[in-house]
Amino acid sequence: MRIVHFNTYDVHGGAAKAASRFHIGLRGAGCDSEMFVAHKSGDLPGVRAAYQSRSDWARFWLSEKANSLLIRSIRTRSCFIPEPAAVPSRALLSRLNKPDILHLHWIAGFLSSRVIRNFFEHTGAPIVWTLTDMAALTGGCHYASDCRRYTLQCGACPQIGMRWRHDVSYRTWSRKQCNFKELPITIVAPTQWLADRAAASSIFGSAPCVRIPLGIDPKAFCPGDQRLARKQMGLPPDKKILFFGAASLAEKRKGMRYLVDALQIIKTASSPTTKRLQNDLFLLVAGPQDQTKELELPFPFCQVGFLRDEADLAGAYRAADVYVCPSIEDAGPMMIPEAMMCGTPVVAFDSGGARDLIVTRKTGHLCRLADAQDLAHGIRALLEMNDLTSLRDNTADAATSKHSLAVVVQQYLALYGSLTGTPAGAATRPRAR
Repeated sequence: MRIVHFNTYDVHGGAAKAASRFHIGLRGAGCDSEMFVAHKSGDLPGVRAAYQSRSDWARFWLSEKANSLLIRSIRTRSCFIPEPAAVPSRALLSRLNKPDILHLHWIAGFLSSRVIRNFFEHTGAPIVWTLTDMAALTGGCHYASDCRRYTLQCGACPQIGMRWRHDVSYRTWSRKQCNFKELPITIVAPTQWLADRAAASSIFGSAPCVRIPLGIDPKAFCPGDQRLARKQMGLPPDKKILFFGAASLAEKRKGMRYLVDALQIIKTASSPTTKRLQNDLFLLVAGPQDQTKELELPFPFCQVGFLRDEADLAGAYRAADVYVCPSIEDAGPMMIPEAMMCGTPVVAFDSGGARDLIVTRKTGHLCRLADAQDLAHGIRALLEMNDLTSLRDNTADAATSKHSLAVVVQQYLALYGSLTGTPAGAATRPRAR
């Protein structure tokens, strides 16, 4: 079985890592898997730059420049990206080579709805679309916040501050509605949070939707020696370490203000057990260093910047006693199952993928959404426990059973087989050399 994937990046960002991991996992299972990306910066096997000729790349670059100018002109937030211009797909069409499945991942700024339709008309292959945010479901926003216009037809978009019904969000929604009409697209939602939003979408509400988690390599993310991890990172061996991070600590939906408020609550608490925690608490922070300073954290901390290497990231999870995710709107995030597979309990708000994995006092603590008081309670409840050993074991087992790459690959192979009528086992015949 030949699978052709599309993602905007190959290694940059969480969505790219998830797509690339899965692509490599398919190849490891014997599938003929190939991935096309708009921006190629790594050297993973089977990953191709989508645009090779200068003319195609120039036109793609111009379409991106037009989008960036539009974004600046409407003073939009970073979570709204208009659909790209219908960049020429002729060069890509000639390289598709009779796929059995077209698999879309995060394609913002890369493929327009018209190009996707061209791909199907050229190949006749069923389309699988793995969601990593809400971009496929809306007229341009990647997270809709409190707006429900994506359930109707977008327009008058609050993300871009427009009151006109036929604004860029409506026009994008309209093109998607037209181009995706009657295409055999199956939506894959890695979390129930995304599945619920796909069901409510006016574009894909009637499309089949399957729940399959994001795949994570259990060899890279697994329990390890906490003291060794702390020694390797130069962290204090005898402190209670709370780890958190994000690509942008200043982004509102990442919820860092709730975390800072929760830490302030812990800092000013007067109970004897919390007094001990106040002396022992140490923060491990991943993300932009300048944004960390702006948080005004009330406890000693170590800022480690961006942990791009999986071994470094896994080491940070293992070094921590607890990982905290204060996101108030997130499709995942992937850091929750990664931390849990390393045996690190997670405190998070009841949003995104957190509710799929976290069971309070068994694998972490699930807190009321956007409630700093409850977030502080969850952090204290775990860090004040005398022994986290059983919690760590439960946490690793729960996440690995769902997110292990081999498990996820088999679920996708079953889906591919159901869409193509391929007998069990035929999808994983050795690739042609």
